[in-house]
Amino acid sequence: MDKSNSDVIVGTPGSIVYKTWRIKNTWDRSFPEDTKIVSVTKGLYVETPNRLPGPITPGTVLDVSLKIFIPDDTPPQDHMIMYVLRLFSDKLQCFGEPIVATIQMDKNIIQEAKRESI
Repeated sequence: MDKSNSDVIVGTPGSIVYKTWRIKNTWDRSFPEDTKIVSVTKGLYVETPNRLPGPITPGTVLDVSLKIFIPDDTPPQDHMIMYVLRLFSDKLQCFGEPIVATIQMDKNIIQEAKRESI
């Protein structure tokens, strides 16, 4: 599996961010039909599809977008969070390389939000 994760998402506690990965099947066989993305990070709130659209045959490239909920209790000041997700099927369990969402808490956004709420 080949995937891209070249950018860091900027967010604030209590917000929703979106992340898209480009996933390529580099295997010599298709992914199982029940393949989905699951979180292996405790406390990750993410909206994922019930299963990836298939078939995902060798060489298939697929863009997968997820909605990630950043908890209100996330430390805000220049804190970086790494959430780890995996491809999963009933037969193979977790497979392929980890898929990582890196979120940087931006203190400038947080301070601006505080000023606007006053």
